[in-house]
Amino acid sequence: MDGKRFFDNLPHMWLEFMARFAYRCWASYELGTCQEHASINPPPEQLKSLLDGVANYLLYLPHIVTPEENHENWMRWRKNAGYVLGPVAWKKETPSLVMYQLLPEREKLKNIVFLEAMAVSLEMVDVLRGSQ
Repeated sequence: MDGKRFFDNLPHMWLEFMARFAYRCWASYELGTCQEHASINPPPEQLKSLLDGVANYLLYLPHIVTPEENHENWMRWRKNAGYVLGPVAWKKETPSLVMYQLLPEREKLKNIVFLEAMAVSLEMVDVLRGSQ
């Protein structure tokens, strides 16, 4: 699959579907492991970050993005959005603005869940678009 051509021809609603699906997968994981999760829907700033992650995933197809590459893309987006390394994620600071290898296991898992959600949602988009 040519990721760039696929991305260029995919309506925004499908990109947002993929972003929201990935967020819901992570929220479900957190709820299922009895961890506190703020919301079932991503806040606007996080949705923008998720959309960037979807674009990054699709543009590199057929290459399979690794969790490390996904995290590097996320860090690039956060830095461009004005985030800095710090303890308070909701105040333009984030403790995750470090190399992938230095992330806590929970944050590494977030990258893996995102990439798996991308693979599943891409299959769903293909099926749904084929039925139109």
